[in-house]
Amino acid sequence: MEKLEGLWTVYFRLGFFGTGVVVLKDNRLLGGDTYYYYDGNFKLQDNRFDATIRIVRFNLTGVSIFGNLESFNLNVSGDISGGVMQLHGHMVEQPEMKIEINCKKLTSF
Repeated sequence: MEKLEGLWTVYFRLGFFGTGVVVLKDNRLLGGDTYYYYDGNFKLQDNRFDATIRIVRFNLTGVSIFGNLESFNLNVSGDISGGVMQLHGHMVEQPEMKIEINCKKLTSF
């Protein structure tokens, strides 16, 4: 099983492209980008990562890749291998809104 806890970069796509960072520790996910912060929970089983994440706007000048939203929730999952995760998911409130997220581990605790 991969060691998950640490600081990760996130690159996400849904027509538009964005970047951010997340910290994973004790089944908790915290992070953000220029306009939104991320707060969620995750589990890892047999190198399979699953997370539910609340995304909340803190910078009113920004728009998410899903549009002009104050907040929304994501469910994402995927595999971890060698400090890299390829995640796929969707917005809970609008399941047809899909997202791909590529993550790379920068450092461990």
